[in-house]
Amino acid sequence: MIRKDDFRQLLRVLAPPPRFREPQVSTLTFFEWTPVLRLADMWCMDTVREHAISTMNNLAGVDPVNKVVVARECGAQDWLSYPTSTILFDVPKSFTEEDLEHLGASTLLALVAL
Repeated sequence: MIRKDDFRQLLRVLAPPPRFREPQVSTLTFFEWTPVLRLADMWCMDTVREHAISTMNNLAGVDPVNKVVVARECGAQDWLSYPTSTILFDVPKSFTEEDLEHLGASTLLALVAL
């Protein structure tokens, strides 16, 4: 099921109003880019998908756990490979139970194996 708000985020990237084109797209947060990536992946919009991955990868202050969860869901393999995955273990806080639930046992074991 596609949520209306998720589709709106995709439209913000695909067809921003001309008067807001640059500021609006460039100020999307990681969580606003996530549905863009999911829908682009779902609908085989390769150019949009690559743009979303590139932009999301350059955003500062993104929780590495959220990044790994999105990477796993959308197949952003670069985020799951070394050395990118080591960022997850450089987090100054320890993992919470919620973090471990989000990651899932198989993902956590795969990252530890790197």
